[in-house]
Amino acid sequence: MPIPKPLYDNATKLVIRKLDLTSTQFEVCFAWTEILQFFFPTTPSPAEAASPEPPFLHLHFKRGEDPNDITPFQWADWEARLKADLKALPNERSVTLVGVIAVGQYVRFYSFLLDGSLEGKFWDGDRQTLHLTVDHRSIAEYLEEIKGDWF
Repeated sequence: MPIPKPLYDNATKLVIRKLDLTSTQFEVCFAWTEILQFFFPTTPSPAEAASPEPPFLHLHFKRGEDPNDITPFQWADWEARLKADLKALPNERSVTLVGVIAVGQYVRFYSFLLDGSLEGKFWDGDRQTLHLTVDHRSIAEYLEEIKGDWF
């Protein structure tokens, strides 16, 4: 399945295409490392290196699974773990943090609000789970939005 523009480099596209329902947690993590490197290059400027910012994006990776086999209870458990991790992060700037749960090729985005609540991001009104290739444009636009908020 081709990835719509904006296009990643060939190596990143290959990593994304290889993800499937049998992908390991490591493979999912590696793919998201490549995706995030595209949007948030890790070569900081000297000014950024001198005054590091607190984390603004926190990810949980799960092995590939058929999304129809994931129960609401599993999502709730993963969300509770994500919320606990986000709550433990330093937030001196008092900003909304973004959390991500990636399960194989599928992903959900969340906002951790200043009041300590976790709010899911929805597309097209009621759809929360996105597919890395089918919904590439929505994912890319949202990551660009996050980047714009933080840089």
